[in-house]
Amino acid sequence: MNIAIDLDGVIFDTERMHLKESEKYNKIYGGKLIDKQELRINKRYNWSHEQYQDYESKTTIPFQKICPVIDGAKRVIDRLAKNNRIFICSARGEYGQEEIDISYKRLAEEKIKVHEYLFNHQNKIDICKQNKIDIIIEDYYDNALMLAQAGIHVFYYREFVDKKIHLTNVTEVHNWQDIEREFEKLKVL
Repeated sequence: MNIAIDLDGVIFDTERMHLKESEKYNKIYGGKLIDKQELRINKRYNWSHEQYQDYESKTTIPFQKICPVIDGAKRVIDRLAKNNRIFICSARGEYGQEEIDISYKRLAEEKIKVHEYLFNHQNKIDICKQNKIDIIIEDYYDNALMLAQAGIHVFYYREFVDKKIHLTNVTEVHNWQDIEREFEKLKVL
């Protein structure tokens, strides 16, 4: 089976770091929370474009360098990699090559081994179809919805978001223990 896994908010706990840090910046900017269910900071607050750019420039790369691995991710990925082809499928790279280099370094430091890396893909549909991805683990609602609508099975990682997707090819998961159970049901572990 070909399995794609997003990085931020699925393997690396960057979402938790951003949610906490953005609250501090929101006070500094005098902003207002407009959608607490939104993971994307530029949609979560009513910040100006300049404020959002300031926040991103001060947090994105530094967080990627230090963010911890989500509990259970490495163990389950190791199990999956024995009998399946594992892809990293991430938007990382939109801020330049440094993001990609950090990703390789951090995955190596954490001893997370996968078969292929698909970086700088904000729209993941085409790259998933090109690589014949059977299941993708994705936490961002918009991506999960688009991928599912395109016919790709999604394990929708919903730790922080209450938005549901009511499609038959979406499996809701909340942690890596849920992911492991779902793959055990599919008998690919």
